[in-house]
Amino acid sequence: RQKKLRVALLIVDLQKDFFHKRGFSYLGKRHADKEAKPEWEPPDKQIKRLINNIIRLIKEARSRSERVPIAYVTAEYGSAYAVKNRRLLKDPKASMPCRPSTWGASLIDPILQLVYDSKSGRPHPDEIIIRKHTYDGFFQTELLEFLQRHQIKVVVVAGAESNVCLMRTAESAALYQFMTVILGDCVWSHIGDLGN
Repeated sequence: RQKKLRVALLIVDLQKDFFHKRGFSYLGKRHADKEAKPEWEPPDKQIKRLINNIIRLIKEARSRSERVPIAYVTAEYGSAYAVKNRRLLKDPKASMPCRPSTWGASLIDPILQLVYDSKSGRPHPDEIIIRKHTYDGFFQTELLEFLQRHQIKVVVVAGAESNVCLMRTAESAALYQFMTVILGDCVWSHIGDLGN
């Protein structure tokens, strides 16, 4: 009998600065008014479809008899971190998305509502939020330890941006010898065709 390979789901950068009309990516590389806390609505049909696909993926992962661990990998960029984002290395005062503890760094509402258990207020069992400070979800984070603790052999990657953080994280997963699957209908880039 063939042994089942343990699978984990990595959800990358589904944050308001990337997926909200008032977020950094949609306001021409500047931040929304600090007081503005508009409710999330998909900026376009493509993103609405993407988010719906990812929500179905999360629900399917949770419905399995052998629960699939989920890591929500989020970006936090800022000059306070020892590891600098490429943009900050060029200009320490550069405007950046996902500054720590900002509205734009939080997960978009439909994902945030799924992440936290309504009773405990913490992520669901076998789920974790990983904060990365570079494009790579593995670099100086607890992601590798989380996957090893769950004896994961296969990672399924979804989210954004397919040409930056998602790709760097998927490449590192492969380098760490995880079988790595990128789901084409669950990835996105703000640079059109690079999302495919």
